[in-house]
This record gives sequence, structure tokens and C-alpha cells, in this order.
Amino acid sequence: MAEEIDIITLVKKTLNVIGSFLKNTGKNFLYFVRFSYRNFKLLAIFVLIGVVAAVVFSQLNKTYKSDLTFKLNVSNANTFSDLAKSLDTKVINDQSLAQKLNLSDSVAGAIDKIKPHFIIDYFNNKTPDFIDTKDKFVEKDTVDVRMQDRLNIEVCTKNIYSFPQIQDGLIYFFSNNEAFKKEKEIRENQIRNFIKYIEYEVKRLNDLSDFEYTSLPKKISLTVDSTELLMGEKPRQLYYKDITKLLRQKDSLEKVQIHSLDVVTVIKPFAPIKKNENGLIKMSVIFGGFFLILGYVFAIFFTYRKRIFEFLNS
Repeated sequence: MAEEIDIITLVKKTLNVIGSFLKNTGKNFLYFVRFSYRNFKLLAIFVLIGVVAAVVFSQLNKTYKSDLTFKLNVSNANTFSDLAKSLDTKVINDQSLAQKLNLSDSVAGAIDKIKPHFIIDYFNNKTPDFIDTKDKFVEKDTVDVRMQDRLNIEVCTKNIYSFPQIQDGLIYFFSNNEAFKKEKEIRENQIRNFIKYIEYEVKRLNDLSDFEYTSLPKKISLTVDSTELLMGEKPRQLYYKDITKLLRQKDSLEKVQIHSLDVVTVIKPFAPIKKNENGLIKMSVIFGGFFLILGYVFAIFFTYRKRIFEFLNS
């Protein structure tokens, strides 16, 4: 019986607390509405100032964002990402950035951000699934992984027409890295030597097939009890399957030699962009919100200035 009374009492107290909270919240909300109404003109002036500031800022600080994706023909995405981070405009001046990317000072000076992003491959099936723009993906197993042969790079710049130059600059930057250049040379030599080896094997198999066809007897016979039995004509050994397989390998290597021997290959170039990242609506929300808060602070100070001065002088 005592336990039932305790439970009933607890429920009553809980309901009283909830009711009191809702009542106080309602009162505070009504007071906030009344206070806002009384200071409507002042708040509207501050919001208007914020909108004007947003228009000025949006026009003077136009920023455009786009991204491209590289296929990495040497090394891995981790190394490329670390190298791309050295282009961070917060830690490098415009002259150094221009030199590294082989750009003019004006083009480099307009760049606000260069940021690499890993490309995530779910189920490790060599297919890109999404770009980790927030850098929150953590590899926990071998199923969902960061692709090591691809890297996305995001660029923000004030010059909308400079993206093609920045793309060439990034290619120049990676292609002139000494470690990448040495790895590229080693890879080129390996492919060149493999092609020579395949050509040698194809020639050897062709020579062998010619030899068998011209030198070995055309007929196969079997002698039983001094009687020669004709078994049939010997098939020509031209090794078609082996030769065809080798030629296909050679063709694939020659394609790699043409298209993939650069340090990086652009899979997805910078897309044409017209949207200003510091757009008027976005900036109006930010500046308008900031000046609205500032307006409330000013209104509170103006309304309760006597109490505030009394408190400060006490």
C-alpha cells in the first residue's frame, strides 16, 4: 500500500513539474513576443543594416567552388592527400602557392581554399560510392575503404574563370614531385620491358609453330606386327590461344603506356560553376541573423538601462 502511495505521489510531482515548466515557457514566450513587438522598429532597422551589409559583402567577396577527381597512377591517395594539404592557403602565401602551381600571382591570390577529400568505396568493389567531404569516414575493416587510386580535390576561388588554370596547376604540382617522377620512370621501364618480353614470346611461339608445321611429318602412323597403320593427319600447332592472349596483354599495356603513364589522370574535371558561395540569400541569413541578435542586445540594454546602471554602481 505504501509503495502505491509513493508511486502516486511521484506521478503527481512529475506532472506538477511538467505543468510548471510549460506554464513558465508559455509566459516567457509571450513576454518575448511582447518585447519584440514593442521594439519592432529598432529590430527592423538592425535587420535592414544586416541585409545591406550582406549585399555589400556578397558583391565584394564573390567566391566560387568546384571540385575535380584524379586517378592516381603512382603512389597512393594518402600520400597525395598529405601533399595537397601543403597547398592550404592558411599556411602558405600567394607567391609560394603561385610558384608551386605554376600560376600567376593574381590567379593564385584569388584562391581561398584547396582541400583534398578521399573517395569511399563500399564493399571494396573498386567502384567509387561517395566523396568524404566532411572527412568523417573511419576505416574499421576491409569492406568499406578509402580508394587509394583516386582523390577528389575541392577548390574555392574568387576568380570564376581560373578553374582550368588551377586544374593545370595541380597536374603540374603533382607531376613535378621528385618521388612521383622516379616512381613513374620505374613504372615506364617495367611496362616497356614487359612489352618487349611479350613481343619476344609471340615471336618465339610463331617460330615454334612454323617449325612444327614444316619439320614434323604430316601423317601420324602406328606400326603393329610390322604392319604400318595410318592414323590420320597431324594438326598444325600454331599456338593460337597463347599468341592471342599475349597480344591482348600487349594491347592493354600499350593503352596504359598512352593514357596512364602520367602521374595523375583527370577523371572528372572542374565543372562549370556560376553559383556564388557567398550568395545574397545565404549572406542575408547570416548577417541578418547576426544583426537581429545585436538588435535584441541593444533593445534589452536600452529598455533596462536604469537597472543595469544601478547594478553596475551598486
